[in-house]
Amino acid sequence: MASKIIVDQVQKSGGTAFTLPSADGAADTFMKTDGSGTLSFASAGGGLLGLVVYTGSGTYTPGGVTNGTAEDEGSADVSKVVIEVQGGGGGGGRSGAATYMIAGSGGGYAKKFIDVSAMKSAGQTATITVGIGGPGATTSAAGTDGGDSKWESPTGAITLTVTGGKGVGAYASYGTAVGGSGTNGDINIKGQNGRNNSTGAGGDSQLGGGGWSGYTGEQAAEDGSGYGAGGGAGYSVNGAAGSAGIVLIWEYK
Repeated sequence: MASKIIVDQVQKSGGTAFTLPSADGAADTFMKTDGSGTLSFASAGGGLLGLVVYTGSGTYTPGGVTNGTAEDEGSADVSKVVIEVQGGGGGGGRSGAATYMIAGSGGGYAKKFIDVSAMKSAGQTATITVGIGGPGATTSAAGTDGGDSKWESPTGAITLTVTGGKGVGAYASYGTAVGGSGTNGDINIKGQNGRNNSTGAGGDSQLGGGGWSGYTGEQAAEDGSGYGAGGGAGYSVNGAAGSAGIVLIWEYK
């Protein structure tokens, strides 16, 4: 049997929070003091809904449930996201001269908070690009550049491009492969430079580690690990590949 308590005022005591009852996830309804109607309080919600992962290029539709690489991710309840955009790492070079063997650099990284409510209401879709990892050189040359990773919503409710710039290869005496840059994030982190000579290594990224360089008769050059790291260079052995980038979308209610 339901009961009714009639009071003039409700006040919390001490430092504890005043807690309203819940109804197993449903909204709770309270009568206005003047009797003119009711107030409805939604049950506690919000927080992290899940992670949408892109290891290949695609599209992101806020509220879509077929986003992501596996095409089985995303929540219809999303209103805000935190995106991480990691560019692909550069490939390592190959040379018969130690001064020219330059490992690939790490890709740039950007992290951004976005309120996607307006995009969701407008049915706007963002284009997601995941940068490749650059192959290593097989002749006396620089390794191949990696690829940019991007979130692009160029027109509509939100106009925004967030980029994790590619890592690169290089070929010059005592040269350096310069790390990629992150742009338009709330946080932007440059990839580590690719290092020169047989004791060097590919540049690290925010989400991966650069591969060690190789030397003829000793060891092969190592690929970049994780996401967006540079491949090691080779002294009379082939350079190694950088690791591909990734785009992560953390969805919140």
